[in-house]
This record gives sequence, C-alpha cells and structure tokens, in this order.
Amino acid sequence: MLELFRHAFGLCSDSSTHPTLLILLGGGFGLGAMWRYIKFTLFGNRYFCKSGAGTFLYAKNTGRGMLLKRSELCHEPNTWGFISGAIDEDEDAETAALREMKEEIKFEYKGNLYLAHQYHDTDFVFYNFIGIVDDEFEPSLNEENLKHKWVYIYDLPYPLHYGVPDFFDNEDMEFEIEEAIKLNQC
Repeated sequence: MLELFRHAFGLCSDSSTHPTLLILLGGGFGLGAMWRYIKFTLFGNRYFCKSGAGTFLYAKNTGRGMLLKRSELCHEPNTWGFISGAIDEDEDAETAALREMKEEIKFEYKGNLYLAHQYHDTDFVFYNFIGIVDDEFEPSLNEENLKHKWVYIYDLPYPLHYGVPDFFDNEDMEFEIEEAIKLNQC
C-alpha cells in the first residue's frame, strides 16, 4: 500500500515528503484518513471531512474542562481544541464523539453526552458535546495531540482551533454545562 501511494503521488521517503503523509502512509491509517489528507492538501478545503464531532469534558470538582493541543498530524496544528474528529459513514455524531475519546485520550466515557452546539458552514456540520466527569484526570494522549489542559471557560489558552471560539461565545454556556450535569445525575 505504501509503495502504491508513493508511486501514485510521486513521493519518496526523503525529507522532501511531507511528514504527516509519511506517517499516514506508513502508520496503518485507513484509506479514508489518507484520502482526507490528500484532498485537503491538494484542494485546500478548510474542513478535513463532511462532518465532525467533539467533546468538551467538564470536571465537576474544579469547574474546568479539557482542551487538547493538536499535533502536526492534525488539521490546524498547534491550536487548542476539543477531543474531536471526523464522523465515519457508519456512525452518528454521538458515537463518533465517544470513539474519539477512546482514540485520542484513551478514555471510555460512561455518562450521557449533552449536545450543546452545532456549527454549520455550507456542506459541513460539527457537533459539540459536553461530557461530565467527577474529577480531572491525566489522559493518555495519542499522536494527534501534544498535551492537554484543564481550563476555565473564561480563561482559554491561545491559539484556539477555529471552531472553539464559536462554542464558547454562546452566552448560555454556563446554562449548557448545568444542563449536561443534570443529564448525568442518576
């Protein structure tokens, strides 16, 4: 497979080949991830997929939520964003958000996700969920993220991924978090 893509796109394994593409080609990523990367690189589409989903994990004990600093492997690298990614063709937004938590921070969320916001732009939609945990924890990050930070909603790190400000600009964000907490009180 690696040789097929190298031949098709005229790539070699020297330093002139983009490191993200080499990792995708040699790292066992699926054809869908490779195609999204190639399409984004060639055509400059702002979005890496048709639809995405992400979660802002909120810790009740501190009143802070988790953001992740994206690595060079991701769209919009070195920005702070949600635990998020593309929605696969066979899943809904909530299933994708749960899968992304398992993949990106090795965390299996057991509570109810609260859909707090939907971002629409032409043929793209992103679903923002809030997940509630009792306590902050140290996640085990995959290669898509450099580090994590637990933040207050009014003291966000910089630079933010382009989708994050829209989520936090919601004047009802405190209400949305309270609703997510209520949804998880069983």
